[in-house]
Formats: sequence, C-alpha cells, structure tokens
Amino acid sequence: MKQFKIFLGLITFSVLALFSCKYPDIPKHIDIRGKLQLDYAPYLNKTEDLHPHAAIGLQNKYRDVYYIVVPQPWKSDSGYVKHLYDSLSNDLKNVTKAEQALKETVVLRDTSYTNEKGYFVQDLLLKGVLKDEKLLFDMQLIQKDDILFQTSGWCFLNKKDLWLKDIEAMNRSVTILGKE
Repeated sequence: MKQFKIFLGLITFSVLALFSCKYPDIPKHIDIRGKLQLDYAPYLNKTEDLHPHAAIGLQNKYRDVYYIVVPQPWKSDSGYVKHLYDSLSNDLKNVTKAEQALKETVVLRDTSYTNEKGYFVQDLLLKGVLKDEKLLFDMQLIQKDDILFQTSGWCFLNKKDLWLKDIEAMNRSVTILGKE
C-alpha cells in the first residue's frame, strides 16, 4: 500500500510539473509609449539587449526566438520607404561586422502589400548562416501615413516550424497609434 501511495504521488507530481511548465496560448498585449500596440507570444520576455534604438525587444533564449520593433524616421521624399527598405534588407543580407557575416543568404519572400489594417507593408523573409548557425529572419517595414516602424523577428532555421507562425502573428498584430 505504501508503494502505491508513493507511485501515485510521483505520478501526480509529474503531471503537475508537466502542466505548470506550459505557457498560456493567450498572447500578451503591450502599449509602447502610446505610439504602437503589439500582441506577443507569452513565452517571450522583454529585453533591451537586442537593438540600441528598439522601442521594444522580446526574446526567449531557451527557445532561440527574438523580436524587435524599431521606429524609423520619416522623410516625405517619394520613394523614401522603398529606399529605406532596400537599405535595411541589403544590410541584413550583407552583414559585414567582423566575425558576424551572414553567409549563404536565400531570400524566401520579398513582397509589399497593404495589410488588413490599411498599412503599407514591405516584407522580407530570408535564411542565412551566422557564426555557423542557420537562422531565419523576418523583417518588415510598416507604414501608416507618415509613421514608419521596422519589425524584425528571427529564430534558428531548424525551429522555423515552431516559431515563425508566432513572429508572423506579432507582425499582424502591430497597431500604430501615433508618431514616435
């Protein structure tokens, strides 16, 4: 009888431990200085280590998934957004910082469209190798009138099936409220 109680206790403890480690499916919501709102995966934590000019940085080092939102300056020149997008995407494709060269880049998606919120979006999805790690990058420029934000999410390529859908959901959730 004593062995049965110990066995039952171990099973109960195991089940509780298993379910307590699961993140809820409901995304977290954040308002960034009254300028932008974003829903993000509950397993991500805020950080300031990813980009010096990010309005928000999110990461989960255990799951190897990262996301940033960076306000971009606005210029009323015709073609400015296209020029900025080309510059940012070329920077991403041709990172040349000493040991941090992105190699073997393959563009998986390079498109522009108007999303369901009426924002103009330029979207780049690419894969490459950085320091012997295969990575997947999803970068977007999101424009509402004369307000412009860049979003970037990345993860290890072998975890694409796990985390890309969350990165894309964060991109879709972006709501621009006002100027940065």
